[in-house]
Amino acid sequence: MTNRRVVDRYWDSLGRENAIHEVERTGFVHPADHNTHLVNHIDPSVIIDCPNVTIGVGVTIERGTRIKADRLVIGDFCRVGNDVTLGAPVITIGDYCRVSALTYGGGRKALNIGRNCYFGRGAYLDSNGQLTIEDNVAFGAYSQVWSHCEFGDTVYGLNPAWNTERAVTIRRDAW
Repeated sequence: MTNRRVVDRYWDSLGRENAIHEVERTGFVHPADHNTHLVNHIDPSVIIDCPNVTIGVGVTIERGTRIKADRLVIGDFCRVGNDVTLGAPVITIGDYCRVSALTYGGGRKALNIGRNCYFGRGAYLDSNGQLTIEDNVAFGAYSQVWSHCEFGDTVYGLNPAWNTERAVTIRRDAW
């Protein structure tokens, strides 16, 4: 067991800014530091391909996650599970959201997620026609939402209603 005074002296010698870098580098958090919940935990294997990124405090993004967007906003205290794939021109995720492992979200238009939303393992969120999910919405595991339909072949008399994209909005407090 490490001597508590030695640990305290070490952390005090680092200073607040260097202590945050030490937490990011080692994953070790001083047991007496009550502000550790404000530190973001982003696994080194995460790929974020985005020129305009805003990430709040206390955000956790787990291993293998890939995000591609022109603009990305992730609110405070969000958790993105491992092997999540998100890709859209604009992705916004509100505060206190949980995106579980193996979830896919994206398309040709914006993906907007409100606050306090939960997406179970393997959820599929299609935003080809634009997808907006308001606050306090929960998706079970492997749930799917589609904002476009492409079915049939025009040579064989495709019904135009079967080849459409429309904006989808899921209202608050839905599950």
